[in-house]
Amino acid sequence: MMMMMTVDDRNAHVDRALGNAVGRLELLIDQETAALRHASVNDLRDFNNRKAQVLVELDRVLATTVGQPPSPAMKTRLGSLREKLAVNRKTLKMHLDAVQEVAAMLSDQQRNADSDGTYTNGIRKSRDQL
Repeated sequence: MMMMMTVDDRNAHVDRALGNAVGRLELLIDQETAALRHASVNDLRDFNNRKAQVLVELDRVLATTVGQPPSPAMKTRLGSLREKLAVNRKTLKMHLDAVQEVAAMLSDQQRNADSDGTYTNGIRKSRDQL
């Protein structure tokens, strides 16, 4: 005989599933942030793929909670996740800004190495003095 699940049982099950998914996402965010801070990440695709998998799981769990407010414990947990995401976003931005700066420097160096000097400021200055 199958037992019916009470509303409290269902809410506890959803909270557990949501908590597990949030926990995995927090762990991934912490790992990615630490890797970025220690310059030990070579490829962000792995982190992105793993986060995408957890986000699909979160989406599935959240679909079962439509119209139900999160529990106070889950609100606290989601607030913690939000803070970790903010730190991760800043760290990613700093990392991407550094990558863009290095790419710009390399591009400038390559352009200067390929230049024959025709359009340099030195020629313009001497021509302006005439």
